[in-house]
Amino acid sequence: MLLWAFVFTGHTDIDAQVLNPLYWHGHEMVYGYALAVVAGFLLTAVKTWTGVMMPHGYKLLGIFVCWLLARLSWLGFGLGITLIGDSISWLYIAAIFDVVFVASMAYVICRAVWQVKQYKQMGILAKLALLTFGNGLCYWGIINADMNTTKIGIYLGFYLIIGLVLTIGRRVVPFFYRTWS
Repeated sequence: MLLWAFVFTGHTDIDAQVLNPLYWHGHEMVYGYALAVVAGFLLTAVKTWTGVMMPHGYKLLGIFVCWLLARLSWLGFGLGITLIGDSISWLYIAAIFDVVFVASMAYVICRAVWQVKQYKQMGILAKLALLTFGNGLCYWGIINADMNTTKIGIYLGFYLIIGLVLTIGRRVVPFFYRTWS
């Protein structure tokens, strides 16, 4: 949040010609924060739904480290730290680690669901696949200075997160209601 305050008030070296700071903020809220919350929930809940052991220990740490390195790369870009001649290299690094984070999280969830043939979870799997695509779309737009593509990726992610919350809520709320009464 401190970095966002500096970016928003123009006290960093972020090149607004390369990336509109509002799109950066949108990307990080959807794919950095909200998707991390979804990953934490799903990596816990899928074991309950399927009975399949989810990543733990070093495997879970590997997924987390990908998320963390993507966030730190964004920090390097936002602060204007040069790497290999310019700060845009940080965006390439962030893109790689961010897509690996989403794809690896989606892979382990898909593998668990397929292993026990719980095809009723296909809606969640489809949303995870589309979130991976939307995140890649954001980076494609950012790296190619196409803010329209970035905007589509952000809105796609935003609506998919809402869809995931509603899908999961549709299952969780009745469970809590039954156990409460």
